[in-house]
Amino acid sequence: MKQRLQSLKTTLKSSFIAQNKAIKGIAAALFLSLSLYLFTWSGEHLLIVADSPEKADVIVVLGYPADADGSPNPLMRRRVDKGIELFQQGYAPRILFSGAAVQNKFVEAEVMAAYARDLGLPTEAVLLDKQAKNTYENAWYSWSIMSNHGWNKALVVTTPYHTQRVASCFSEYPVEIHLIPASLPPDYSWFYKLYRVMYEYAAITYYALKGLLCRC
Repeated sequence: MKQRLQSLKTTLKSSFIAQNKAIKGIAAALFLSLSLYLFTWSGEHLLIVADSPEKADVIVVLGYPADADGSPNPLMRRRVDKGIELFQQGYAPRILFSGAAVQNKFVEAEVMAAYARDLGLPTEAVLLDKQAKNTYENAWYSWSIMSNHGWNKALVVTTPYHTQRVASCFSEYPVEIHLIPASLPPDYSWFYKLYRVMYEYAAITYYALKGLLCRC
């Protein structure tokens, strides 16, 4: 009888320990998920600069790598779509597409321009910067083109999380810019948003260490 009671106590104790471990594991997973969610939420609010569009000399659409077959990536399409929307609303008479071939052989500016023409953007309204390989160069080459034409005001279109870094890079030059975020594709997951937030914080840190940011 004593052996049975002892065996029952041992079984109950083992069951309690296993249950306690499971509960702690679930609690830890929930805490981590909540922490990551709050990190993503706070990152969105700290990283995103969203200005109201105003009449400008040019709309600048910043590039994103094309897909491996040369077709525009969904993020790239979103940026171009927003630029065309602003053009059609009469905010500027031209669009400057900025981006070189970075992650593959396809020049981002050319891919964006081709996609924009397919959507009805007039060829005479298209300008290309095919040299910029990063955000800092996007700002430099865009400003150089604007300066050569005597333009001093631009609407700059990019992905929401990218806007803070773009604002920092453009602030080095004597040009007025308004940051216009292009929304993410609706099927992009929360995990992708978390990745973008973490990537941007890493990129801002790298740019700051390299002295490429005028302000953050």
